[in-house]
Amino acid sequence: MSNVAHHPRHGILPSRSCWLDQCVVNLIVPAGMTKEGLPVTISFFGEAYSESKLLAYGYDFELATKARVLPKHTPALPSDTITY
Repeated sequence: MSNVAHHPRHGILPSRSCWLDQCVVNLIVPAGMTKEGLPVTISFFGEAYSESKLLAYGYDFELATKARVLPKHTPALPSDTITY
C-alpha cells in the first residue's frame, strides 16, 4: 500500500490511500460516546476525488445526529476560553 502523498501521479492528497492504482478517500467523523465516555467515530469511504461528497455526508451526519460532544475525561485547556 502506498501513500498518495508520495505518489507522483496524484500529488499531495493526505486523505487518500492507493493500492494497486485503486484510490480510496476516507473521512472520519465523531459519532458519539460509549457508556464509559470513550469517543466513537464513523468512517465514510469514497472513490478517488470524491472529497466534496464525503464532506457533505459527514456534515449532514453531524447535523442529524448531534453526536459531537466533549469527552468527559479531557480537561478544558486555558486556550479553550475566549474572553472579550
